[in-house]
Amino acid sequence: MSTTPFGFTRGLKINGKWYSSYGLYGNKGGYVVFCDGHVTWFDDDKPARFLKWDQSGYTSDIREAVPNSAFISGGIGLRSNITDTDGSIILLEHRGTGGA
Repeated sequence: MSTTPFGFTRGLKINGKWYSSYGLYGNKGGYVVFCDGHVTWFDDDKPARFLKWDQSGYTSDIREAVPNSAFISGGIGLRSNITDTDGSIILLEHRGTGGA
């Protein structure tokens, strides 16, 4: 099972919880898609938690779970949070060498 996230529904904050006003599912939670195709539902009772890309531990910040050569497409305000305004799934694109 892959631990590398590939995409997620909008409204995921860096603390692993979801924005109730921006989230596609309001304050109920959201989905994260992983590179092997499995999908996991996370909500405030079970905040998103990811293995860091360098495997040094776990994080709730999805940006630490992807390689530095990846970028988040469709996000806004990536320095402070990860959201999308149109309700679509935000995807990560991997550029460079190495696998995800």
